[in-house]
Amino acid sequence: MRGLALGIKNLPGNLYTNGCILSSIEIVAYYFSGVLMNVPALGRKFTLLICGIGYVICAFFMYGFYENKTVQVVFYLICSLFAVGAFAVFYTFCIESYPNNVRALAYGINGGFNNIGGIISPFIIEYTKPKTLYLIYAILGIVASCLIPLLKETRGVIQPTNIIEMETENNKDGN
Repeated sequence: MRGLALGIKNLPGNLYTNGCILSSIEIVAYYFSGVLMNVPALGRKFTLLICGIGYVICAFFMYGFYENKTVQVVFYLICSLFAVGAFAVFYTFCIESYPNNVRALAYGINGGFNNIGGIISPFIIEYTKPKTLYLIYAILGIVASCLIPLLKETRGVIQPTNIIEMETENNKDGN
C-alpha cells in the first residue's frame, strides 16, 4: 500500500491531483471492504481473496500496458482500491485471530512489520524501473494470495479470551 502511494510520482499528470484521487479511493476501499467482509456468504477470508486477486490482475495490467498512460493511471487507482481493501481486512484478521490478553501485542507486531515494509518500499521504488515495480507488485500479490487459504475464517466465531482457550480450540481442530 505504501509502495503504491510512493510510486504515484511515476504516474502522468499532476502529482497533487493524483494524490487526492488516490486518497479518495482509499476512503471508498475502507468502506467497501468493511461492508464485504461482513456479508455472511463472503466473510473475511473470501473478501481478502477477492482483494488479493483484484490487486494481482491490476498490477499485471499496469505492467502490460505501461506505455498507455491513461490505462496505467486507471489500473493504478483500481489496484490501490484492492490493496487498501486487503489491508483493512488483514488488520481485522489480526485483531480477531488472537486472544484478548495478547491481542494488543499481536496488533503491535503486525504494525511493526507494516512499518518495516514502509521503510523498505522507498528503496525498492528508487532503485527499480517503474515498469519492473509493477511486476514486483504482481509477484508479491500472488504470494500473498496463495497464503490466504491458510488463514482461518474469523467472522462469526467466538474469539478465545486467553491462550489456553486458543490452544484447546486448536487441538480440537487438529492443528
